[in-house]
This record gives sequence, structure tokens and C-alpha cells, in this order.
Amino acid sequence: MVRHGESKANAAGVVSTDETPLSDMGRKEVKQTALELSKYHLDELYSSDLPRAAETAQIIAKECGIDDITYVKALREAGSGDYSGLSQEEASIKFREFIEASDDHLLKHPAGGESVIEHRDRVMEFVYRIIAEEKGNILLVAHGGTNKIIFGTLTGIPLKEIHKGYHANCSVSILDIEEEVEVILEADTSHLD
Repeated sequence: MVRHGESKANAAGVVSTDETPLSDMGRKEVKQTALELSKYHLDELYSSDLPRAAETAQIIAKECGIDDITYVKALREAGSGDYSGLSQEEASIKFREFIEASDDHLLKHPAGGESVIEHRDRVMEFVYRIIAEEKGNILLVAHGGTNKIIFGTLTGIPLKEIHKGYHANCSVSILDIEEEVEVILEADTSHLD
């Protein structure tokens, strides 16, 4: 799994909207990440269809000689609803207030947004399907929250704990999934300058 490169919203410190593209720094990060990923044989590449992830996948595919990318809505970040476009600080305050006012924040969501459980269910339905198809070495290009959902669910982290970790821009996580899940890398950014 790879998180997209820095987006213009990340650079500005605001919650991304669906149409947020990569920044110039993000493109540089993705090229460094692609160089690292070129060390691996990749059979399939799936990406969120949102522009920041799609562009990340396109750069990686070009650098790694991958012909096809499958764009998947299921790999989108959780819908942030009314939080889209807010500063990260403002969104954090509103989210903290939201959690404190809720008996079970995993089921609740901001207006127009998506709950943690809805996000997990959407993402993992797709992930379990491609795992069952046994297509070899699969690269998923998605978003911080989406990658944390996938990593946490597959490694047995309780849902309430999944969002405590951090998956930085262009972080790489590698899981070996056979009978059991083995963590090879978790949110690694050592390939970046």
C-alpha cells in the first residue's frame, strides 16, 4: 500500500476535497517512492479514483513499467462531509467535539460524511475480494485513512485504535498475506529525501 503524494490541500494544511491534486512536492515524493517500488515485482495496481491518488498511481505505473491501473471508488478516503476545506486544526477541534458528544463515534459521521464503520465496510469489501482472487503482488494506492483501515483490519488492530497510527504521504506498507498476515513494512518513508 502507498499513500498518495503530498496534495495541494496537504501543503495548505486543509482537509482535502475530492478534487484535490498533487503538489509539486507530492510529485517529487511519488517519483522517489516509485524508484523504491521498482525493486518489487508488481502484478496488479489498484488506485483510488480521486485525483491525488490517481496521479500518484500513474507516476508509479510509468516508473515501474506497469501497463494497467484499475481505478476503484472503494479505495477513496472517508467522506469528510462538512469538514472538507477546513484547516486541519479547525477540523481536529470539530472532530474532537464530535467524538466527545457521541456515545459511539464509529457509527456517527459529520453532515454529508461517512462513519468509520461505513468507511471500513466499503474499503474492506473490495480488499477481501482481491485477496480472494489471489492475483499475486498487488499495489494499492489510496489515502491515509484508507490505508490505516486496510492495515489495521488485516493485522487485527481494533477499529477504535486504527486511526491512532500515522501513514504519511508516500508511506509504503507491505503485508505478506498467506495463511497469516505478516507485516514487512509499516508506513515506511525511509525512501524519501
